Amino acid sequence: MEHFQWHDEKEIEAMLADPEVKREISHECADILSYLLLFSDSTKIDLSHALAEKLELTEKKYPAEKVKGKNLKYDEYQ
Repeated sequence: MEHFQWHDEKEIEAMLADPEVKREISHECADILSYLLLFSDSTKIDLSHALAEKLELTEKKYPAEKVKGKNLKYDEYQ
């Protein structure tokens, strides 16, 4: 997502305020989604299952009650 590379949060917010830039970004998101769907279909990866499994792993690795509002590495929460 080149639009966001090397930009801080305020710059990104300003870019997204421009309807044409936001449209370009939405088209890039559509491209990414299209490629992901084609890839997952050709590799027989069930995206719903993969996402559910990944969210479960992430929840175990970063329990909300320990990590909310913090930016430590996962092993620093133990």
